Amino acid sequence: MKKVAEGIYIGQANYSISGELDQVKCKLKIEEILLDAPNREEKIKGEWVFTFQLETVKRSSKAINQGTEKEGFGVTINKINKTPMSFIMDYTQQVPEAYRADWHYVITELVVKDDLGNVYEGQGNGGAWTYRNRDYKLE
Repeated sequence: MKKVAEGIYIGQANYSISGELDQVKCKLKIEEILLDAPNREEKIKGEWVFTFQLETVKRSSKAINQGTEKEGFGVTINKINKTPMSFIMDYTQQVPEAYRADWHYVITELVVKDDLGNVYEGQGNGGAWTYRNRDYKLE
């Protein structure tokens, strides 16, 4: 969280919801706010509860089903979902059996570049890329 004015704070949290829904019912309970201060130790204790429902935005999907593999590791882009303000790449990753006993998890880092040279970096194993002032067409 960052304080932007007296009594006004902004922050962001990203959540992934499995499946495609027309509505999302949300309940958000905040017990403390950790400020983005130099020492990162400043906290505001309290209890704030918000309950609200969101309608999903119109979306379109395009099946891709293309992937790449190197030394047994693979990533397949299954489909892309597009909304007026974002796109979501649904992908799967493959890890060779020999590594699964030694590694607790593998993070796939995707970087997407559009035809204008804009670069979108996701968050490891999930997250969101957003774009502004750009009309994307799924062909």
